[in-house]
Amino acid sequence: MKILIVQLGRIGDTVLTTPLFKVLKEKIENLELHVLSGRNNYHFLLEHPFIDKVFIYDKKIVSSLRMISNIRKTEYDFWIDIKDHPSTESMLLAKLGKAKTKIGFNGEKHIFDIDPHSEYNSKYEHYVEVALRPVKYLNIHLEDRRIRPNLFENDKSKQKLTQFLRMNNIDHYYCLNNSATADSRMLQKEKWHMLLDQINQEGKKCLIISDPKAAVSAKELASKYKNIFYYPTTSIVDVFSVIKNSELVITVDTSIVHIASAFNKTQLCFYTNLPNKIIEFSPLSDKYRLVKSPNEGDSVIDIKIEDVLINYNQLTAEING
Repeated sequence: MKILIVQLGRIGDTVLTTPLFKVLKEKIENLELHVLSGRNNYHFLLEHPFIDKVFIYDKKIVSSLRMISNIRKTEYDFWIDIKDHPSTESMLLAKLGKAKTKIGFNGEKHIFDIDPHSEYNSKYEHYVEVALRPVKYLNIHLEDRRIRPNLFENDKSKQKLTQFLRMNNIDHYYCLNNSATADSRMLQKEKWHMLLDQINQEGKKCLIISDPKAAVSAKELASKYKNIFYYPTTSIVDVFSVIKNSELVITVDTSIVHIASAFNKTQLCFYTNLPNKIIEFSPLSDKYRLVKSPNEGDSVIDIKIEDVLINYNQLTAEING
């Protein structure tokens, strides 16, 4: 059997789709699994053990035509698009692709043979549960649909981290991500400093990671402290390694939350107070504290430093016994 999964979302969305890859590979014998990915989220899929082939949709005319031509060479048993909302791209790609059964969100044109989202109406679920809705139509029954993501570090990233830790005499550390895709998800610099002041005074080591765009501010934060280090990552797989080997992950609401969930790391997370989004993208780790802004609709900027420190102290008390 051959299945194509279409996931054109961001890295976080793609990470949260990996449980679908695992379920399909484990439940369907001799499955050949292909993924159609966006240009910003495909890198770690190239090494993912559950995926046999990756197609990259970069929206450029020549390369897109070549990609579509390559996809059309295969008639898939199932074409599964993850989106649970209308998408012109999804419908166009599904129309151009060849598959015996196409599964996805149907707009007015009803391109897909099966819409796995139609029976849910306005019900909100975690993104992992949404991504797993199609398995029902492949005669796969799941008792638990809140499965953690499946991610793997590679030897190169692991060796890079080991060398950095040895060079800086670090045995155990926390990992802190100070960057987000939108300003509304960012914690102010002075609040990061107040949290890092406490971590540093406790003698705990902490590695700061960030999006390349926030590297300057991340380096600046780290430069103020003896026990705080900026860790430069050159790929998302580097991020996997630093998170997997940490004791605690501290982050705003980004893909870092979902990467940490894949390795079941204890987390302190800061979220904008949007109840539906919290349901869809909450951590899946066994142990975490989710600190949200005080009022519905408020941004992460509105989170009080007192709430940050209270939750940090409670969480570290549990970690340290």
